[in-house]
Amino acid sequence: MVGLGNVDNISDVNKPVSTATQTALDLKANLASPTFTGTPTLPIGTVAVTQTAGDDSTKIATTAFVSNAVSAATTGSFVDLSTNQTIAGTKTFSSDIFVKLIRIGNGKFNTGSNLAIGEKALINTTGGGNNTAIGLRSSEIMTSAVNNTSVGYAALAKLDTANANTAIGVQALLNSNGDNNTAVGNNAGDAITTGTNNTFLGENADAGSATLTNATAIGYQSSVTTSNTIQLGNTNVTDVKTSGTLTAGTVTYPKTHGTSGQVLSTTGSGTLSWTTPSTTATAYSGVLPIANGGTGASTQNFVDLTTNQTIAGNKTFSAASIGIQLNTNSSGSKIMKIGFANNGGSNNNSFQSLAFGIDALKSLSYGDNEIAIGYQALYNDQRGTNNIAIGNNSMYNVSSNGITWAQNNLAVGSSAGYNLTIGKHNVLLGNQSAYSLTEGNYNTIIGPDYSGNGITTGSNNTIIGRALSLSPEITNNIILANGSATIGAQFDGTNWKMTGQLETTGFKTATGTSSQYLMADGSVSAGAAAVREVADEFTATAAQTSFTLTQTPFVNSKVKMYINGIRISKTAYSVSGSTLTYVPENNGSYTLTAGDRIQMDFYY
Repeated sequence: MVGLGNVDNISDVNKPVSTATQTALDLKANLASPTFTGTPTLPIGTVAVTQTAGDDSTKIATTAFVSNAVSAATTGSFVDLSTNQTIAGTKTFSSDIFVKLIRIGNGKFNTGSNLAIGEKALINTTGGGNNTAIGLRSSEIMTSAVNNTSVGYAALAKLDTANANTAIGVQALLNSNGDNNTAVGNNAGDAITTGTNNTFLGENADAGSATLTNATAIGYQSSVTTSNTIQLGNTNVTDVKTSGTLTAGTVTYPKTHGTSGQVLSTTGSGTLSWTTPSTTATAYSGVLPIANGGTGASTQNFVDLTTNQTIAGNKTFSAASIGIQLNTNSSGSKIMKIGFANNGGSNNNSFQSLAFGIDALKSLSYGDNEIAIGYQALYNDQRGTNNIAIGNNSMYNVSSNGITWAQNNLAVGSSAGYNLTIGKHNVLLGNQSAYSLTEGNYNTIIGPDYSGNGITTGSNNTIIGRALSLSPEITNNIILANGSATIGAQFDGTNWKMTGQLETTGFKTATGTSSQYLMADGSVSAGAAAVREVADEFTATAAQTSFTLTQTPFVNSKVKMYINGIRISKTAYSVSGSTLTYVPENNGSYTLTAGDRIQMDFYY
């Protein structure tokens, strides 16, 4: 160092320093925040030799110390973010972590009992717990539900608050927000929305309704359509097998088949088994139960289909169309065929109609209250009303013209009214009676073998007997004929025409006036008027004065009045029309008392 005593007393800036001194000063480091160049060397024994890793003091470390610290860090004490590395020990994260956008953790609400693995899994939770969601969008919109498990893309994706569901498979229970549902398989149960307690096993195993309850579908594309039902397999399944027994309710069926002739029998405790009957049916005696093929009665009480039998009681057939007919068109007598041939009209809009006979009412579609008895009776009738046809081919051609139709007709006899189409209110009795009638109304024709033949549109006729070759439009006639088609009497609406001599006890002639009389010789005469006597009797009331006679006395008749059998003076009463007035003053002032017997004799 330079001797301070030799320094002149001038400013520090201007104090002189030698070149050697200046060079020595330039090699020194500042005491505050020194900057080193090259490799600093510390004296042996300084504190830096014992510097430890993690010491954050300002002590200077040696190169060996730094090398040792770096070596320790790269041999497993810290995570290497750029190379492969095995990490030991427990690593605790306070929130979910994301690996390539895949969430791993407890879900958005960070509930410790939830597990979420997958993008958007449990992304909207606000509460709840014990939920497991694995897969993209698994339990995506769940908020506060509990005890749910979803594995697979969009499994339980739309479940919000429902509980205790299990969905395994892509979009399993996709739309469900009901409780206690289980689905295993892609798209299994994706139709369920609010349904509960359902089970779906198999790809596309599903429900036919979104709200089913307690339903089960098992198998690929199986579909259960009703609550409280199990569907096993899809519609392509043709065989269901099991190696065990089948129990339905309280009944258990055997799992092996029996031998020929054996039957299923019960032990009485719910188990069925194959048994061999101990004898044949013909060997049984007594009453054989219905369950065993018997009648349940000591006498025959069922219809015997092979032998003659008398049947008592009502027999009700439940089918929409009822038919009983002979198997063949056999010959013989007393053949009856009963049937409603349902191979023509639809009968969809027909009510309360009855058909006995092959092809009776065959074409009926809309008619009501139609009765057809006999082969092809009312055969072409489609919409008639209240018609009765009895006999083969009776009213065969009844039909409709689109505006009106046959109504309220009665035809009895083979082919009676055969050609009637839209006529109304006709009564036709006899074999082929009114055969030609088509549209006439209010005709009454009674007779055999074409009686009334010739009439087509005529109306209001009455024919009794066999009248033939009549005018088509004949109207308002009354005809009496015999079996040989001879008309004995005919009224044409104005006059009667008689055939042969008319014998009668009396009749009115076409001459004379209203005041004349028919005499025994056929002449008319004014004659004397007939006299009809009357004796009216009354029981008087107290002070009665007025009486009503049963007839108006003839102008020349004298009226005689009696009180208690005594005739009184004619001045004591007067007569006007049918009224008699009693005048007590002219009969000794006698006032009638209750119970007096009054009598008037007169003629009219």
